[in-house]
Amino acid sequence: MPRTDPGSHDHGPKRPDQPAGPDLSYLHPDTLRVGGTGVFARDWATSDTPDGPPRFRVGFVGVLTGTPGGWAQFECIREVAEAIVAAQQQPHDLLGEHPAPQDHTHAERTSPAAESMATLAFDGDAILVDNRGHHGDPDAVLRVEPDEAGRYPVGWGWTWTAVDAADCDRIVGQIPPPGEHQQFVTLVHTPDLRLPHDRVAVSSLQQLSTHNGVAFVADLTLDGRFAGRIENDGNGGPTTYFGLNSSPFNWRHLAEYVHACRYRGQPVSEEFVLDALIDDFDLGRQVADAAVAGATLVRLLDERGFTLDIQAVRPAPTRAGDRTAIARQLTAQSPYPSGRLWQIWAGTAWQYLTDAHPGTPASSTPAPDPADDNAIAASLVRGQRYRLRYRSETQRRDRSAVMVYLGADGDQLLFDARPAAGTQRMPRTWLRAVEQVPVDTPAHINKITR
Repeated sequence: MPRTDPGSHDHGPKRPDQPAGPDLSYLHPDTLRVGGTGVFARDWATSDTPDGPPRFRVGFVGVLTGTPGGWAQFECIREVAEAIVAAQQQPHDLLGEHPAPQDHTHAERTSPAAESMATLAFDGDAILVDNRGHHGDPDAVLRVEPDEAGRYPVGWGWTWTAVDAADCDRIVGQIPPPGEHQQFVTLVHTPDLRLPHDRVAVSSLQQLSTHNGVAFVADLTLDGRFAGRIENDGNGGPTTYFGLNSSPFNWRHLAEYVHACRYRGQPVSEEFVLDALIDDFDLGRQVADAAVAGATLVRLLDERGFTLDIQAVRPAPTRAGDRTAIARQLTAQSPYPSGRLWQIWAGTAWQYLTDAHPGTPASSTPAPDPADDNAIAASLVRGQRYRLRYRSETQRRDRSAVMVYLGADGDQLLFDARPAAGTQRMPRTWLRAVEQVPVDTPAHINKITR
């Protein structure tokens, strides 16, 4: 794998008096997408040239993870992180005024001048981003830890941008060869799930409502060619893939594929990945249908990024004032205590719309935790019949049940599901919402909700 050395190697240039360097056009920002390798720099960290536009003094190789507010976030290896820290420790020449960039995605940004005043240093394996000198806040220190693979997240509210390698005097980091520069891909509707490639997709989906839930069957393709079917009988069982041994994507291939997937850095189950692929296809159809009708969709996410609610908004907003009105209406209803934030479909991606509970500190609305006695579970009354909405740690879709609450046994909640079933035990952290129902409401369990 080609690599550069922060002290002695140039990837240029790109000036007429210098020899041509390697072709790195495949890293160009115009073709860069989340999960792809790119070259990044602060947009103000440039040097003047006598006969051309300013050039970036140094570019850092990393993998793009997002672009909130139009500024890049990326991951990098230790070598690159050390170079970023070293570059920040050098004197900076910031001439003129640098206006603070505008960010419309709920994330606080730091002006270029403030960035130059921040200090970076290693504390063991962690990077300390110290903004105390600029903010005057004794707590304005961000501790950045590497992930399990030793990669550091970079962004920190700074004005990072993906740049053309040809515009950099020097590039720091390991550059993968063409064809290997896309490290992972993400799904449009589940961006926190990282997949090893985009060759696998759902091409069709049929659903059938049953007395217990929603049964479905979906066709799975590899490179556009039919590979097998994903099925769920709608009776509370798992989502399962059926592919023949002769299939281009059989159960062994699926196991390898799932093994390489990560959700927020953590391994996931086969069912989780299959449900995510189905959701991506299903939500794709929903947003397309909404657009034809002149509408768009909004969805409520919990702390783990799972969808609690999804609604159509008609007509689709075209002005900031329209979004404000929608946000006000959504937060007024607040049907889910564990809701974290609302997103709106903006045509090509989901965008932040509003917190689910504005004015409430984020730390007070996390996903239910047994340590705080779970506010949802605390509202249950023994002997009452409830419609429950719940989800286990390994499931992507909510389940529902109608049962009578019997009481608690430690962190387990006890319910009577007769005549559908006997006594049921449920961890209180699984609960998403409860609704008291009449005593004659028929009992059921494990009904998949979509």
